[in-house]
Amino acid sequence: MRTTLLKNSLLPIFCCLALLSGCSEKTPKTGLEPSVEFSESRACYGYEEKCVAVTADGQKLHSLLANGEDVVIATSSDQGKSWKPETYDFPLPENNFFGYDWCSVTQGENTLWVTGLSQGRPFVISSSNQGQSWSGHVRKGKLEGGLSRASANQNLLALLSLVNGLSVQGLLSSDGGKTWSQWESNFALPSNWSDWVLEPPRNSTYSQHLAVDAQDRVHLYLEDMEIKKEDKKKEGALHLRFSAKGEFEWSDFLPEAGEVYAGDFSRNSSLPNELYRVTSKDYEDKESVKEKTRYQVFMSISRDSGDSWQKPFMLFDNPTPIHALEVRATGPLIVCSWATRESGSDIDHLCYSKDGGKSWTSPQRVDLKRPSEKRLLTTTEGVYVVFPNRKTSHKSSKRLHLKYAPVEVTP
Repeated sequence: MRTTLLKNSLLPIFCCLALLSGCSEKTPKTGLEPSVEFSESRACYGYEEKCVAVTADGQKLHSLLANGEDVVIATSSDQGKSWKPETYDFPLPENNFFGYDWCSVTQGENTLWVTGLSQGRPFVISSSNQGQSWSGHVRKGKLEGGLSRASANQNLLALLSLVNGLSVQGLLSSDGGKTWSQWESNFALPSNWSDWVLEPPRNSTYSQHLAVDAQDRVHLYLEDMEIKKEDKKKEGALHLRFSAKGEFEWSDFLPEAGEVYAGDFSRNSSLPNELYRVTSKDYEDKESVKEKTRYQVFMSISRDSGDSWQKPFMLFDNPTPIHALEVRATGPLIVCSWATRESGSDIDHLCYSKDGGKSWTSPQRVDLKRPSEKRLLTTTEGVYVVFPNRKTSHKSSKRLHLKYAPVEVTP
């Protein structure tokens, strides 16, 4: 009895030590049987997949496109089966919607954001009433280097751009794009890599991911980065964090975290403290008759806005390279997808967790035709996959298609 009491009295100490070491969260269960069934493809308004967003309650889809000098915002209330387009006259610069980003926000007033750049001039279209009405604002002056990524939470809208590969220029707005503060900041490797030299990224467009956390801190995740030390080289991803005022705070280097298209970084749209990193890594399979390279997908979750991270766990193992990774989450639903190249064709895979990352399904195939251009949209009730239709003209207002699958989440 005394021994049992002694052991029980030590449990709080062991729990505290586990929390301090970052091992408090159990390794998630993987390999559960997937059960999502996607609808048939439905035609969707819009030129590019990133111009489609879903409202906070998951009841409406909005898609944006240009029509001459006007802006057309189409709305669907039946999961993309039908669309109602409306034309708006915004005081915006030249309409070129092929470079615009959507940022759907589920905090505060459930604001929907559309951000873009035209000849270096950023603009914002926003709605604070689930798309019933919209307003547009343009910032005077230009953003050097062009718009790379945009993100927002309930308080802050951030636009970020790499200037020379080793510094960041950003615009921040706390009033929906009416007024902006501009900042520029250098960044550095973390202290445990301080004797290495950071090289400019080889790709400055497709390998950047941005998120604004619950504390208004701006996170920038850069893939395909290279560091050098004498004759040694390492490739990986660099995770940077800046304050709401643009001050560089923190960095983390993840060696061998994948090449271009081989990773993603995002924030949960309704749980603002949760961040996600998904990466692809390769390894040599020494157990095979002929040693071959295999490829794996790893996921890591932070539940404190990036201050600490769960140990990465594997979701997928494959004999061919992996690309087009994406992760999106709303509440307890977390969805991850990627593509593999098999017999000359891209094959898209998707797995998900419906209990906040405690357990994950096995990957299932999804026929998307062009998975490298897809976009995931999650709600509290399911997942959309938006992708371009190859048979439709690039200028068609219904170039996009989408599929929807309901998912019953676990609170």
